Amino acid sequence: MVVIAIHPRLTIGAHEEAQLFYDFFQDELYEHADVRSIKSFNVLEETTLTSDDVIVFFFRSDKNYSIPVQEFLFEATKKTCKILPVSIDKSFRVPPISAIKSQSYDVEEHLRNRALTKANLSTIASAFSRNVLSEIQPTLIKDRMHLFISHRRLDGEELAAALCKSLRQQAESVFRDLIDIKVGEDAQEIIEENLSNSDAVIFLDTPKSYESEWIAKELKMAISMNLPIVWVKIGNHNEQNQLKVTPLGKPHFVINEISSLETKFDPDLVNRMIDEAFKISREHTTVLFDQFRKLKSLAKANDLTIKQVNKKLMLYEVHIPRKPFRYWQRPMTHLIQLYGRFPKHNDKKSFRPLASEYGYEHPALGSFYDSAIMLAPIQSRNMVISTTADNCYVDSIHDYINSLESYLETSSKNKLKKRGIIISGAFPDCDPTYQQYLSNAVHSITQAILEHSGIVILGGHPTFQYPILEMAKRTCPVSYKEVIHLYISKWFVTDQNIAEMNNHSKVFPIKAANSREDSLTQLRKTMINDEEARALIVMGGKTTDGGHMPGVDEEISLARRAGIPVFIIGSVGGRSGELAAELDKNNWEETWNELTVEENRLIMTSLDYSTIAKLILTKLGF
Repeated sequence: MVVIAIHPRLTIGAHEEAQLFYDFFQDELYEHADVRSIKSFNVLEETTLTSDDVIVFFFRSDKNYSIPVQEFLFEATKKTCKILPVSIDKSFRVPPISAIKSQSYDVEEHLRNRALTKANLSTIASAFSRNVLSEIQPTLIKDRMHLFISHRRLDGEELAAALCKSLRQQAESVFRDLIDIKVGEDAQEIIEENLSNSDAVIFLDTPKSYESEWIAKELKMAISMNLPIVWVKIGNHNEQNQLKVTPLGKPHFVINEISSLETKFDPDLVNRMIDEAFKISREHTTVLFDQFRKLKSLAKANDLTIKQVNKKLMLYEVHIPRKPFRYWQRPMTHLIQLYGRFPKHNDKKSFRPLASEYGYEHPALGSFYDSAIMLAPIQSRNMVISTTADNCYVDSIHDYINSLESYLETSSKNKLKKRGIIISGAFPDCDPTYQQYLSNAVHSITQAILEHSGIVILGGHPTFQYPILEMAKRTCPVSYKEVIHLYISKWFVTDQNIAEMNNHSKVFPIKAANSREDSLTQLRKTMINDEEARALIVMGGKTTDGGHMPGVDEEISLARRAGIPVFIIGSVGGRSGELAAELDKNNWEETWNELTVEENRLIMTSLDYSTIAKLILTKLGF
């Protein structure tokens, strides 16, 4: 599946705007797809096509296309390639005979529809690149994102309305509670459902957002589902008024002036928000591929077979041996389809016709498979089951693999004396886009600990506290209080706060010392000595740039003194990245855990946090 982009000079000659558009959309595509740029007729004539290729070229103002271009497009039509012509303006809308049926992407029309000028060519080129990606990877990318706007009505209603209007002008799908909930409907249920079905959240953080319990709830839910959040901080905020839940270490966008935005958002700013949401959500495809590799490893170890049915649509047939019985039974057959986004209603609607196309459906005999499952990297609040007639499930690929592992498990779980894993760290001081890696790591590692009947031990801090508490409720709905040990210093919170946290976890309140630093040290000492503590996992953390010892360093020192193994996740950056680099420089001569040098290098560099979690837990005997 290759995008073959024919340079505009091969069809319309020298044209500054066409050249700019070509460069903009190519730069965007190179990040996500295999792109072949064709800049000469010789290269064009030597290019070999396959049916999965996508062809991009520019319309002329007349039918005088060169013979090489005509022949190439005839061959592309013959091979059933997808042809996506571009019309740079109203003067260039004449198709060649070889692509007479191909509807063009009309740049001038898109600029007009979005109330943009030619100064925003990059905006339209970015939108076009997503259009192209949705053609070559239809289950991974959607050209229109479904965005959830989280805002405080008290001082953000006009802003949300203006942003909603701007997003819809850019052809994005948007949910905003005030206009998308009908009178009489259960607001909470509708909001939760739309949040679950969203590709990303845009959080408008206005000065009074900190007061809202509802915003805190939306953010907790989004973080626990590992949904991408674009944090937009607007207006002058009092530093004393801290958000109950912070999505990241710092916002993606900071806008000091409010009034100018209440009627209209700058199109360039809106496009940057969309691009940021797209970029973060695109990272979820790496999670999907990591999990699919895990599924293949599971298959290899347990005599499962995985057969590719349709590469482009990522449709696979999985055969799972049934458990021993007196009589032979055929293996279970699952039809699975991989998604880099949350599958929408139309996706579910098209699944059965797709299965029928490949012979898995019979009009009289029914389905030749046991279950059809659409697998996404993001977990829904509850697994979505379509109507019985559709016979199609939507689930996260993580939960699918976890259920297979449970089904295939033959040996009883190890009965460990200690089942607690201490999680240490904080968001590093880096670009918010890259702080998402820490969120992914916390999510994957916490999930793995809970699924292995472990206990998560942590100090009370908004970085990890709320997402971990929400994940515990999701993973362990009955025992969630017992599986989280939360240490809180009374230097920072009141008795009322502690009582509230007791509703969500097993709280260990620590008496305040004479200073903030002494209180933190006392908390860390007590936490490291938790009777269930078996290991310490370090992720992120502030670096030494501030001139003081980072908190994770003190926790590592205490853990090593207590004989607790320490695991450093380096790829999330921050202090854990620095520490891992220092240890690697010395070839891991200092032994902080029982992993090999190669295994420590893996947890230092890999972004596959599920595999890292499994490696650590296996080494610990879980």
